[in-house]
Amino acid sequence: INIPLMCLVEYVWRGKQYSNAIYGSLVGICTGSMISTVTEVQFSWTGLGMGMVCVVCSVMYQLYNAHLQNQHDIHPMLLLYYEAPYTVACAMMGAAALGEIPGVVDGKYSSLGVKLLLVSGLLAVTINISSYMIIGKMSPLTYQVVGHLKTVCILASGYVLFAQPVAFINIIGASIALCSLWVYSAVKSRDAEPKMLELKEPEEETAAPP
Repeated sequence: INIPLMCLVEYVWRGKQYSNAIYGSLVGICTGSMISTVTEVQFSWTGLGMGMVCVVCSVMYQLYNAHLQNQHDIHPMLLLYYEAPYTVACAMMGAAALGEIPGVVDGKYSSLGVKLLLVSGLLAVTINISSYMIIGKMSPLTYQVVGHLKTVCILASGYVLFAQPVAFINIIGASIALCSLWVYSAVKSRDAEPKMLELKEPEEETAAPP
């Protein structure tokens, strides 16, 4: 749902539109991801409401993140540096509201558990840095597309590393998503070529001898 909502908000907010090839690849990405991940469908109004709130907040956050980086020329690392304390504070308040803090403080941790926590923290920092850079240097929509690629990779790694059962329909969905991801990448690369040529021409004129 994130991708359709993001396209809608970008169109309403900034009048931004994409080519038919991009829209077609996005449909394939969403359809393939849905088929590859959905195994059992259970519906509840509470879950639907919480899911929609998360989707809206995620989309608006990513679009505003891109707006700050592009309009105010803020480096992704600098923006992450100033935002991290607020993120930690919100996470702590959420943990306190759910009663998770006593379990974390009083828990007994083995050396392996501590090492895994440190590795998990380093991976989280890497994900945050890469997310901000993708949003700022490319676009929030590309970030969503990369997120679907990550989902397919997680499914594949679960099958290869942990021998998790995978239905044939899930394989079909992952294949559709990967093909659509390739189409999206190819179209974006093709659209970026004229801009790269425009940037190279002034440099060549400047470097040319008198």
